[in-house]
Amino acid sequence: MKNKNYVFVALLILFPITHAHSISNGIEDRVKFGVHLKGITLSTWGVFGEYKVHEAIGLQAAILKFSDFYFMKGIDNSPESDAFVRPHYVAMPLLFRLYPGEKRQFGLYVGVQLNRLIGGKILLDPSDDIDEVRKEVKELGSRLKDEDDIRKWTTHSVWGFDFEWPGGIQWGIAMSKGLSTLKQCDEAKINFTCKMYLGYNLAKLLD
Repeated sequence: MKNKNYVFVALLILFPITHAHSISNGIEDRVKFGVHLKGITLSTWGVFGEYKVHEAIGLQAAILKFSDFYFMKGIDNSPESDAFVRPHYVAMPLLFRLYPGEKRQFGLYVGVQLNRLIGGKILLDPSDDIDEVRKEVKELGSRLKDEDDIRKWTTHSVWGFDFEWPGGIQWGIAMSKGLSTLKQCDEAKINFTCKMYLGYNLAKLLD
């Protein structure tokens, strides 16, 4: 419950900052802020704020609840020790965005994401069946926070594209690749996510 409160407070902070910045400076056409819902199970959600330094270039930051999963092979310098992890994070991506085209509705982006672990589970000696192990980790896994030598902070590279309709509705594809793992290991497998997302640019309400 404490971690959920941190996320809620962070969302409340980001929203009024971007809202006030847009109104006070009279530059609604350069500012975006709103909400994103990602993944079929909505495993990623949160708020974003963006400032366009040029009509074709923007800088975006967000605060998200983010989840992924992956195998770790040879953890803690032991070749025979494997694990499957399903972590939950508060994620803070910083993105560089490009808007090609005359209408600037289509966007491409790339950036880095800093993650703070807030929960999740780990299953030691998992099977190789991804569907089976995803069920097992929920029922049999140990809490990540109870494990030794768990890294509280990790990073991802992020990239993708999206399209925004005139009314402010957004649709896009977001991809990420883990740059670090929760524990020291020889190899990380499937440390990659690809999620469809919907969003809404609340700055459109200021027009």
